[in-house]
Amino acid sequence: MNNLIYNNLTIKVELEKDNNLVRVLWSGVSDDVSPGKIITPFLSSIADTIGTNKLSIELYDLEFINSSTVPPIVHFIKYCSQKKIEIIIIYSNSKEWQKMSFKSFETFALVYKNLAIKAI
Repeated sequence: MNNLIYNNLTIKVELEKDNNLVRVLWSGVSDDVSPGKIITPFLSSIADTIGTNKLSIELYDLEFINSSTVPPIVHFIKYCSQKKIEIIIIYSNSKEWQKMSFKSFETFALVYKNLAIKAI
């Protein structure tokens, strides 16, 4: 699978065959005004081609995202829900901004039963 490098953001896609899991690893900074125009189609293409029903979105290496980056993540959660793909979002508990940003995703887990949130 391809990776995405967009400005200072890198989204790397790895397949763990032993666990039948696709890992989507985010790192760097996402501070573009409209990142969804690039990120949303990229994430959707992952869901369309992964060939498994388990996926992790690993955000703990992110240095920063702005609020414009959240909608593409939410769209991806909804899209994966429609495709019956289980998702776990993993974020850093030691980065205060990540705790504040991603802890709120626990609310989505109440609605989307395919979603789990984990702080490490």
